[in-house]
Amino acid sequence: MDRVKLIYLKAAIDSIPILTQENFSLWHTRVINYLNLQGLKEFFLDGKGKLEEVDKKNVRILITSKLDPAVHANVINHSNKDDIELIWKCINKYFASQHSANRARVWNHFSYLLFDSSDVDGFITHVKSAIEKLHEIIKKLPKTVEYNGISTAITHSGSPMTLELVLHSNTLIYLIINC
Repeated sequence: MDRVKLIYLKAAIDSIPILTQENFSLWHTRVINYLNLQGLKEFFLDGKGKLEEVDKKNVRILITSKLDPAVHANVINHSNKDDIELIWKCINKYFASQHSANRARVWNHFSYLLFDSSDVDGFITHVKSAIEKLHEIIKKLPKTVEYNGISTAITHSGSPMTLELVLHSNTLIYLIINC
């Protein structure tokens, strides 16, 4: 059984891409899969439990080895370089969609998607990726009356989550922010 677990562990590690400015959602999902396989997911997502030193070391080595140099320079510093908990929090804070620059980047990425009739599958993949990034933004909206109303309208509309529904909600958010 240990051999099978090692195979899954290797597959999970190999599937984690280098974290860049553009792929946080994919990177985060793959790291969570690795943490889940190691039984550490609840600690990193909910703060439940305690990590053993060997787990801290292993996760720190894995995560720091999967960072692009530009990202590394922004999230690793002298005060957190040896503490995986601080590194994890710093990475999540850095990529949090609360920052207007990240929201604008994601919105621009979505709004400038070009349709190429010779690559429909590629276009669909790009749209799905953009919707996932928009979903991350919507999850992290501030808890204000305006945003709560939009969030409630979306989740309680009884409609399935569609591209049109996401676009409509993002238009409302844009109008609230800029008007």
